[in-house]
Amino acid sequence: MESIVVVTVAGSGERAWRDGVGSYAAFGEPTGLCYSPIDNSLLIADTYSLRIRRMFPAMEKRDARLKQSLTSELFHTGSIPVLSLVAIIIEFAVGNSASPAPRVLCCDRFNLKHSHFGCRFFVCRCADAVITVCGSRDDAGFSQGKCLTEAAFLGPTSVCIDPIHPTCFFIGDWTSIRYVNTVTDAVSLLAGAEKCGFADGIGSAASFNVLLGLICTSRGDRLYAADSQNNRIRSVDIKTGTVTTVASCTDPHKLVFDRRCDGTVPADSALYVTTADGICRVDFRVFIVDYGTGPGLGEVLESQYPCFPYPWGEDSDDHMAYGLAITPSGKLIVTCRFTHSIHLFDRTSRQYTLLAGGREDDDAGWADGAATSGAKFDTPTDVVVIDSEQCVFITDKGNHRIRRMNLPPSLFA
Repeated sequence: MESIVVVTVAGSGERAWRDGVGSYAAFGEPTGLCYSPIDNSLLIADTYSLRIRRMFPAMEKRDARLKQSLTSELFHTGSIPVLSLVAIIIEFAVGNSASPAPRVLCCDRFNLKHSHFGCRFFVCRCADAVITVCGSRDDAGFSQGKCLTEAAFLGPTSVCIDPIHPTCFFIGDWTSIRYVNTVTDAVSLLAGAEKCGFADGIGSAASFNVLLGLICTSRGDRLYAADSQNNRIRSVDIKTGTVTTVASCTDPHKLVFDRRCDGTVPADSALYVTTADGICRVDFRVFIVDYGTGPGLGEVLESQYPCFPYPWGEDSDDHMAYGLAITPSGKLIVTCRFTHSIHLFDRTSRQYTLLAGGREDDDAGWADGAATSGAKFDTPTDVVVIDSEQCVFITDKGNHRIRRMNLPPSLFA
């Protein structure tokens, strides 16, 4: 694991709210994140700033392929610099039957490079640029409406993409689940209410108590939510907004669907969740019939699940893992907020391996470098795997930063 390196890709370290590139951008305790494949961006639940942020991280492998493709196929020259390019959109002048030779307005981290006056506009995105996409207030609120001028949040902690409409996404906002339609520029309430509680029901008749994790099925028909203070996993029918309780476990945080590169686990049939007792695996084929409508609903005890205890301390809220992601090989990436560290969990051997960060209790800090000897975190809360880049991105909540860590190729075999 010596080849693993941790780098900071965004965040100044101050608890604030500021859009910008790289270390100029500022976050306020980022807690959750997800990957948007449609534009290769990260959506970040920036809890203290009460906003959802979008980041366009540099994708080294993808950018290298794009640079080669652009210079060889589009420009037929190798002289045009394409530095840290994330995306290019070119639209030529209306009515110009003879399209001009395209030139690109691209940028590195700070400098614009090329332009062409024959085009109506060029759009490019700087690598590691951070923009706000949702949230209108600096104080907590509970309102729907336009993304940047009307919508208000109590404390967004999780976010996930709508796979059917991949430009749209869901937000877990403490006691409710919101839906963000970026096409209509609108935030709406899917389920939950402003006040915390515990109740199944439809839409605002349902209630939650500190939502910390959110995940959507690949079919886009159902959400699963980690209802932390109610010690439950909740299911939400996206079409109707109907909320049901499907499982109980102690203080659930983040969830991820099981996936295996050999196809042995059907899509959306089982999920892993970080709890106060360990990593639990909930298999809906065994315990839940038709998403919880069958016999035994509410009687699925955590002792029935395979549960894998943590190796780093007693069972308590401060000792539990928080973030969770899964590689194509089926191994889990786990963040621990107690030791401020990142671990690899092999379900077959039931072994945890330290990947990065602290080795001792309360070993918090901020440092980039070699994963197990120099890198430090302060309360890492969420992690997402980017298969094409063979890396993970991590919300470093206490440092108010987003970090990147490469992974061994064997985890993607």
